[in-house]
Order: sequence, then structure tokens, then C-alpha cells
Amino acid sequence: VNYSVVRKYLFLLCISLACSSCSSKANVAAADNISKTTKIKNVVFLHDSIINFGKQYLNTPYRYGGSTPRGFDCSGFTSHVFRNFGYNLGRSSRDQAANLPSISKSNLQTGDLVFFEGNRKNGVIGHVGIVTESFGDGSFKFIHSSTSDGIVVTKSSEPYYASRYLRAGRVIDKPYYYS
Repeated sequence: VNYSVVRKYLFLLCISLACSSCSSKANVAAADNISKTTKIKNVVFLHDSIINFGKQYLNTPYRYGGSTPRGFDCSGFTSHVFRNFGYNLGRSSRDQAANLPSISKSNLQTGDLVFFEGNRKNGVIGHVGIVTESFGDGSFKFIHSSTSDGIVVTKSSEPYYASRYLRAGRVIDKPYYYS
């Protein structure tokens, strides 16, 4: 038995258990520490992988009811991106919101879904995007399928979206994995 490998494995297991209840910043720091301590070179952050996968569709046109790279509506885009990583979201933005735990704007993380009212401003979810950056003060950037521009990254401070923000939900329960 190689005790050095066993010790490293147990150390990783302890760190993983300790980090499972910590904030994302603590998880990132723990992942960095794990990587340095055990010389694991391939720490992959799931959030980054999801965003990078989504960004390959930038400028893809909007298509009502679309859920393929030929064209996406907002929920078709989010479900397509997350399905690539093994997550099955509901088909509509309302379904996606209904199936996710709500989180506050101040706790947003990359990869969280953000939900907005549609054009009617009636309090009903009508649009969804994926957080690409969170600034800790409740502001964020998100990637989504815009009816006018297709897949784009937008700031939450843009008046149209700032006035329609309803809530956010978390899909990703583990922030990183090893490859």
C-alpha cells in the first residue's frame, strides 16, 4: 500500500467535506490549496466550463422555441448549456425557476440562473440567463438569448433588465471537479 497516496486521498476527502458547507470563495481557496498541496494539476471549475461552453454560441440568432445551435430562445439556451454537463432543466424559464432554490443577488455565483419578467412587467417570469460574472454588490453579467441580438452577454445594470429582475436560482452544487 502506498501510504503517501492514501494520505493525499484522505486529505482531499477531508477538505472536500469541510468545503461542502463553505461559501464559493472558500471553495475556490480550498481548491487552490488542494491543488498546491497535492500537486493536482487538473482542477476544473465547473462554473467556468459552463460559461465557456455557453460563450461558443455568442451571436447565435434568437429563435422562438429554439433549443439547438441553429437558434435558441432564452430557456432553450440555458437548458442546452446545462444539459451538456448532465443537468436537466425544465424547458421554460418558469419551469426552471420553479425547480431551483432561490438565492439572493448578493450571493450570486458564476453559473447561477437569473430570472426576469417579460415585456408585460406583470411579475411573471418570462426570461432567463446564466451569470457569467458576479460583483458581490448584487450586480452581475449574464449570458442569454436576446430576442433582438441572439446570444449575448449583458450587464444587470442595463435599465431593461434592472427593472425586470425577479430572482436567481442555483443549479451547480459542486463548484469544481478533477479531470
